[in-house]
Parts: sequence; structure tokens; C-alpha cells
Amino acid sequence: MLIILATSNPHKQRELRAMLADSGLVERLQVKSLDEFVTPFEIKEDGRSFQENAAIKARAIQQALIESNTEINTCERAFVLSEDSGLCVDLLAGLPGIYSARYFKSDTQGYHKWELEKQRLLRDFPALDSEKLNIERVIFELGLYGESGAQFVANMCLLDMHTSHTRHFEGICHGRVIAEKRGLNGFGYDCIFIPSGYTKTLAQLSDEEKNLISHRQKALKSCVEYLGSQEAMNKKL
Repeated sequence: MLIILATSNPHKQRELRAMLADSGLVERLQVKSLDEFVTPFEIKEDGRSFQENAAIKARAIQQALIESNTEINTCERAFVLSEDSGLCVDLLAGLPGIYSARYFKSDTQGYHKWELEKQRLLRDFPALDSEKLNIERVIFELGLYGESGAQFVANMCLLDMHTSHTRHFEGICHGRVIAEKRGLNGFGYDCIFIPSGYTKTLAQLSDEEKNLISHRQKALKSCVEYLGSQEAMNKKL
């Protein structure tokens, strides 16, 4: 069974591979990255939900694989596994949400005030990249509140290369965001997110600790359970 990870993000690739390695299907799964088949390309994610964006990614990559004449038909089963995820902050009416990866430049509520702050930050710290600017915007918009309830959401889309059928799996990690960066591990908003029942941010946890509770792990666990059930069903036929 071949799984093609539909992401060129090395952090997500590492997390997904580690989680799949711990699954009961590890000996029967062949996990490959998108860039092993085609050159990564930009996909316009114009869906209105994590689920819609995950499906858009999966179908765009399926089409790219078909157009490149990639030889994957020799595999008994081949799937594209895509994902869209983000941070939803209660006090920000669910934002950044689907804009999480590009929040620093998204024209959403409060954008005008943030644009002035962004210009100041870039003037004082010109080396800030998009990931850091995303974090700074959330901290800026939290303002005097200091913290807020929040949740990380991941929606995974499993697309069967041979039938084009899709199935979605969602995982949620509840917690809160704080207006202070803590920890050096992880990526994205991990350094300002404290999961429920913890006193440390995700960036202060080890990879192993994070992978046990993350939204991505919960979605992937459901996905692996589905693949296992499909495999068992095929053996009976």
C-alpha cells in the first residue's frame, strides 16, 4: 500500500512519517513524499473550510501525478494523503483558521491596525519570515487579553488514486494561546499554544510528547484505522 504525502513542508513530513511508523500498518505501508514524484507546486487553496482545502490539495496532486505519467499503477493500492490544518482562536472569532499559513498577509478583521504593526516589525526586525509574522499577528491581536481559548484543527483527505474516492478524517487539539512565545521545538504556532491539561506550549514538548496529543496525530490515527479495516476487508474477499 503506497501513501504519497501531499506536502513539501519538511516539518509536516517528519511528523507524519513518525506517526505512520508507530502505526500497526507500518510493515505494509510504503510512504513517499510528493517531491519524489513531481516538483512541488503552488496550489490555490480557496476553499471555505479545512475539509474543502484538503480535498483541493489532494485532487490537484492526483492530477499532477497523472499528467506526469508517474508509474504508481503497479501498486495494489495507492493513495494521496493531503492535509489542511490551522489554529482557531476564540477571541479572534476562529481566526486565523483556514488562513493560518498566510495570516500575516490575510485581509481579515483588524487587518489595517495589524498592517501598521507589521511595517514597524519589519523595519525593526527585517529578518522576520512569514511563520514568525503569523505568530506576531496573533500575539498583537490578543492585545490586553493576554490569552484565549483555542484549538488546533487538522483535516486529512485520503484520495484513492485508482477510484478517485476521497475520505476525510479530522483531529482537534484543545487548549489556549498566550501572548508570549515559549519553547524552541515544533513549528508554526506551537510556541504560543498550550494544550489542555498541560502547562507547557507544544514547542516546549518533545516530538514524542507532541505527537501523542496533536490534532494531526488524532486525524492520522482515524485514517490508519480506516486503512486497516479496508485491508482486513480485502483479505476476506
